[in-house]
Amino acid sequence: IRLWHDYGHNDRLMLEQEAVSVSHLMMGQNTKNLIRVFKLQERLKQLAKKGRQHIQHVHIVGAGAMGADIAIWCALKGYRVSVYDRNQAMLGKLIPKAEAFFRHRLKQPHLIRAAMDRLIPDFHDYGIRRADLFIEAIIEDVKAKRWVFKDAELKAKADCIFATNTS
Repeated sequence: IRLWHDYGHNDRLMLEQEAVSVSHLMMGQNTKNLIRVFKLQERLKQLAKKGRQHIQHVHIVGAGAMGADIAIWCALKGYRVSVYDRNQAMLGKLIPKAEAFFRHRLKQPHLIRAAMDRLIPDFHDYGIRRADLFIEAIIEDVKAKRWVFKDAELKAKADCIFATNTS
């Protein structure tokens, strides 16, 4: 818009300035950073495919909407999942939500029971000690998230993968 505003009256000058602008855009730091992020994401996807077979136990801190949905999905996919939340009422809501989801998705009672058996409400945060993957899914509060990670680092296995569900 700026180029059109400044040079729209002169087609030749407009095209020249557009070429300069695009070259700055393509070679600028933002573009380099975006390309780096893309390459890192692709690398992580490849590592995830290689490492997926090593993950058996997922531990999630936070049983709110996002944490509960992540836990339910992980259990559906065959992972053993422990979920910790300081608010025990949130953990209490997890089980009926999961059961309703599994009934709708899996239909067969033995599959529903197997998925439910993989989902463990963890009132004391013991699951972190056995976790291959740790996922933080608490409120968007930087101080609280730092505390959760600091606490988890003290309890987790040395090879546990740490992840966050954050915006």
